[in-house]
Amino acid sequence: MKPQVIKHLPDPNRPLTRRGLLVSGTTLAASAALGAWAIDARDARATTTGTATTASPSPDLPLLSLPAPTGRYPVGTLSQHLVDRSRIDPLAPTRRYRELMVRLWYPAANSHGPSAPYLPAGVSAVLVGQVNAQAGTDYPAGLLTFPTNSQLGAPMARTSAPMVLFSPGEGFNAELYTGISEELASRGYLVAGIDYTFDAVVEFPDGRVELPPTDTSADYLQDTLLPVRVADTRFVVDQLTSRFHPSTAAAIGHSLGSVTAVQAIDQDPRIDAGAALDGNPLGSVSLTEPFMLMGAADRHRPAVDPDWVGFYAQLRGPRLYQVVDGVEHDDFSDITIFKSVTSLGPGFAVGPLDGARALHIQRVYLTAWFNYALLGRPSKLLGRATSAFPEVEVEAASL
Repeated sequence: MKPQVIKHLPDPNRPLTRRGLLVSGTTLAASAALGAWAIDARDARATTTGTATTASPSPDLPLLSLPAPTGRYPVGTLSQHLVDRSRIDPLAPTRRYRELMVRLWYPAANSHGPSAPYLPAGVSAVLVGQVNAQAGTDYPAGLLTFPTNSQLGAPMARTSAPMVLFSPGEGFNAELYTGISEELASRGYLVAGIDYTFDAVVEFPDGRVELPPTDTSADYLQDTLLPVRVADTRFVVDQLTSRFHPSTAAAIGHSLGSVTAVQAIDQDPRIDAGAALDGNPLGSVSLTEPFMLMGAADRHRPAVDPDWVGFYAQLRGPRLYQVVDGVEHDDFSDITIFKSVTSLGPGFAVGPLDGARALHIQRVYLTAWFNYALLGRPSKLLGRATSAFPEVEVEAASL
């Protein structure tokens, strides 16, 4: 089915721009990050609207891929189209119920079946067009339909896995964190990445493609978008708890998603732990649940970030504050892998640390953190310096 781009929102071929995050005044995220893979998978049955492809090699064409996950489980994936009939969507231009696409990664019983593409062809075409407009490149429309390490609709290996809710940065989609999500799934976690409609590019099973609005002011993000994101996250907990019966749950976010995760944990007692990836400011919430801060060293060392220092001081449960040297804001996403083989243009903030190394650090520390915070498994890695990861600086810890 050819995607139907909704005309009342901005031109999908407009150049990428950078967007501010809440009230910090710091421009962080690229505005039109990668979109949602539309699989209608009600009741855990997956049907595809496309298949993964590899573009024909050429001297100027990057061949994209993600490092394979390292856990014991193969990874399955599917998407859920969720409709909250208790809420009228305050962001929609017409009166309608709030609806979302949620991408799931989970431990699979086997690795049989087709590999899931990173993005569907229609969304890839829109976003590649945006990158081309900004970076002056001429990438083919199918560049972002490369195969991932996940199998579409593979049977689940565990019926009651711990759940990790992933809240993307503003303008980003859940798929942009596939490298992290596949790793956690291979380690036994059910990862639910939420695509927030009218925040990022979101494609629905009927072919609609909804795009973000033009208003991304600090007031809009704080007063309008953030409360909707938090309500969406709690709705997803409702839906997935009834369908998959997770044994325990955590919330993690990148950028604005960090703030979303903090607020969701504060409001929903079913969320037992959390983590923030380079979000700022995190606010005045005081949490009793275990919480980890991980960010770019140049932005979040105590000497330069009083917000993180204050937030950490308010935490009352087990807590960890660490920074990573050599990375920037968008290295906490799959952009860190793409930066070495693609010309992304000036809309993304990435550092000099090798992307595969940056992703490896995030995978190792997030797995250790959730094993500790959700499953009670101690780790010699957390809360101390180690020669294995000299890029990671521990600023404070109480574990």
